[in-house]
Amino acid sequence: LGNKINCLSLLCYDFEMISPKITFEYPENFKRIEKNLKSCLEFIGIEYFHDVEIFVVSKEYLFENLVDAETKQLISDGFQVGGTYYTTSESNLNRIYLNFDALNSPIPKILSRTPLISFRIIKILSHELAHHLIATKKEPFTEAIAEVEEETVAEKFAEKIVSDYEQKRKNWNWIYKDLASWYFNFGLADCKLNKFESAKKHLYLAFLMDSKNESISEWFWFAKHKAENNIQCEKSMSIRTP
Repeated sequence: LGNKINCLSLLCYDFEMISPKITFEYPENFKRIEKNLKSCLEFIGIEYFHDVEIFVVSKEYLFENLVDAETKQLISDGFQVGGTYYTTSESNLNRIYLNFDALNSPIPKILSRTPLISFRIIKILSHELAHHLIATKKEPFTEAIAEVEEETVAEKFAEKIVSDYEQKRKNWNWIYKDLASWYFNFGLADCKLNKFESAKKHLYLAFLMDSKNESISEWFWFAKHKAENNIQCEKSMSIRTP
């Protein structure tokens, strides 16, 4: 997600600087992802980040300060926004914001300090980095890219980095994909029991971890549709009840 949004409200927050380039809204979150975040930065290439600051913030901060009305509606509908990019040519300010909650959500708490979370970090971080490279016309995006194409280009850039990272961390990638399959199977079981709200949650976690899997995608949208229809039916019944 790339946005050029007024970010003055950030000034009223008390952030603690962890390093010259990385800032955490809540310093206690630093230790939980420090090693994996640094690993991802090094894998992508530290040189890409010399003119951009990275902020790790909560979903509440992201919602209140950094996203537009359309994105807020997506969040309200239950979708996650993993991060956003902010830039302004006037002050040469470039910032990547990572949603700490979105980084962690598919990973069980007991595994939150393992390399599993790095697969979430590198996907979101590389996507937002692409927006930065496009905005500043740096390699490999030295030519102007139409705004309507920017999301697609950023996604392809991220996919290549993620694919290379998966090859490097084959064993952990196997565990990561296996965890996604567990969420998928839980979601299918919920569907069979007509527990579509629970199915939607499980299948969305599987989708976040393996968005290219067509079966996961199809079942997620099926469960989401069913869950929303059930809610509408319950509302209609409650209105008609004398």
